[in-house]
Amino acid sequence: MKFDNIRHFNHIQVLFLTLGLHILSKVKYKFIIGISIIANLVILLISNSLAAFVCLIIMFILFVILNLKEYVRLSALLFLVSTIFFSLIKYFEVSFTSKNPIMTDSGRIEMWIRSIPELPKLILGNGPGNYSIRMGETIYSHPHNSVMQLLNEHGIIATTITFYLLYLVVSKASLASNYNKLIITTLITTLAYSLFSGLAIMPLTQVVFCFLLSKVIKKNKKITFSNYLKIITISLSLVYFVSSMISASKLDGNTPKMAGPSFWSAGEKNLDGL
Repeated sequence: MKFDNIRHFNHIQVLFLTLGLHILSKVKYKFIIGISIIANLVILLISNSLAAFVCLIIMFILFVILNLKEYVRLSALLFLVSTIFFSLIKYFEVSFTSKNPIMTDSGRIEMWIRSIPELPKLILGNGPGNYSIRMGETIYSHPHNSVMQLLNEHGIIATTITFYLLYLVVSKASLASNYNKLIITTLITTLAYSLFSGLAIMPLTQVVFCFLLSKVIKKNKKITFSNYLKIITISLSLVYFVSSMISASKLDGNTPKMAGPSFWSAGEKNLDGL
């Protein structure tokens, strides 16, 4: 399918903004990097993403909390310049600017309320890739919320383990340098963004997220958890792996694709009839 959703691009823009600021503070040709960041911010404003705008605010607050004074100054300056450019575009009524107001939930709140799993399915979930919800005439393959996605497809046990593993990693993160602080900023911003979008299920952003997790762990710092939790994690992983392989074997390439990314993209997504 074609690249038909600007939000997929917004994910990458937000994820790499802190990296752009880091490069800007280190390289010789600052003007080129600065123009690139300003262009990205202008596109973010044009795309009219409330979630991305919230992430920019979170990012700036973290810069202040982590005492990243240089990045506070840089980000404020670049955002001011990009806002001026965006205002000029709106003033001259360029046709590609969005007509929709930025302060809208785009139906997400209704989707989240309707996505709360029923008690019988809350333990182990519906299975990987089985989430779907009809909003109007469109069937969506994800609820635009990573927690809801985990609860629906994998259940409360897997969701709890996921949060525990994230806690173990982040609690042992190193803040010894500005670079490490920027990594933490990006990681927290990514987690926040995943609560408003499908960022957690997009392949490219998944790779970036795993990279961020590996970078926040201190060198020579071993992360451990109990043997009991290891057994549970490995057992559930095997169950989910087998069920996903069975699901893959039942794929039908002629099945219409749902709106948005999904686990197998198309085809049978349940174990009925086995």
